[in-house]
Amino acid sequence: MQKINIRLLPIVAGAIIVLLTTGQPSYSQLPGGKVHGSIFALVRGQDTFPKEAVFAGRYIFLPDITVYLKNATTNATSPTVQTNLDGTFAIPSQPEAQYQLCWKAAGYVAGCSAASFVLRNVNVNLNPVGIEAEPGVIYGHVALKDGAACRFIATFLGKNTSTMVTASAVSGPAKTVQANSYCDYFIPALSSGAAKVEATCEGARALTNATISGAPTVVNLTLPNARPKLGPAYAELGGKVVRAAAPGSTVHVSVAVQDGGGYPLHYRWAVDPPTSSFTSVDAPAVDWTVPAGAGLATIWALAYDDQAGNILSRVHLSTVPNRIDFSGHVLADNSPAVPGAAVAINGVTAKTDSSGNFALFLTKEEPRYAVTITKSGYQMLSRIL
Repeated sequence: MQKINIRLLPIVAGAIIVLLTTGQPSYSQLPGGKVHGSIFALVRGQDTFPKEAVFAGRYIFLPDITVYLKNATTNATSPTVQTNLDGTFAIPSQPEAQYQLCWKAAGYVAGCSAASFVLRNVNVNLNPVGIEAEPGVIYGHVALKDGAACRFIATFLGKNTSTMVTASAVSGPAKTVQANSYCDYFIPALSSGAAKVEATCEGARALTNATISGAPTVVNLTLPNARPKLGPAYAELGGKVVRAAAPGSTVHVSVAVQDGGGYPLHYRWAVDPPTSSFTSVDAPAVDWTVPAGAGLATIWALAYDDQAGNILSRVHLSTVPNRIDFSGHVLADNSPAVPGAAVAINGVTAKTDSSGNFALFLTKEEPRYAVTITKSGYQMLSRIL
């Protein structure tokens, strides 16, 4: 199966809409919904930090902040949860009531939101909440040489990497935080004076000196590596590239990957559905016996250098004769999903669903595939695969 992510350009600018729950405090005994939200950093005298990222907001979102709900009537509190590397959280369903959102973390002023909200039996999505840091702040941007975050998740292949940043002040204890998914970090409550700031991700390290004072100190770091560059990934049978293969046939799968920073590359392979007979090899090519009864079979290749350079590739094979599957997702500069878009591939058409996803199949393989996406209000997009 070919997977495609398409971004459309809007002709008319769109807008992000935030839904808030409001109402009078009359409640039933039914379980309430979950509460979703995000936490970002505030510094005394400075309300926000500029952050340019599509759909990410304009704040430094904070991992590892403890958040919970407090019942505005009884003061009873919910179980606590931690914000993730996106700075977001999800509090499990609580009884219907009126609540305040509360937070606490080392180096930050603990507190609760001044405004309360009504939780009924539907999920609530709160606006981002800024929390105040204690004085003595270092913050900044930490990324690979190509500008990418050193954040990579492929747990089924044994990879889950993130960036740690440590500030070691001469006159006080060292403090370590995780950088968020958007390459930002934030360390509060440091002692004044000289300090060393070090970022690490796997074997990659970046170190610099800084001075901590009353005003927040900006320290940006660049890890000395870049992501590997991915080339073609394909399966061959009888010396011919194929996108469909009969169950039981053995195909030769290859990936073309170029290292990003001059470090030797290693490889891990995994197949879906899993088969006990498949053995991964540390090489850019492997032989794979196509499983029976799957309809669609996938082989994954991880290329990595243990120095923060990781990239994932895959090859989909149809195991049904005369069926070449395509699926994908259509998004735009003003929306993470575009429903109702017309997708045509070599004359076969489909519409995206309410989440912007589509699926279709062709009845035979072709040397190339012409993809066209159209929807009223957006520019037409064409691409050759």
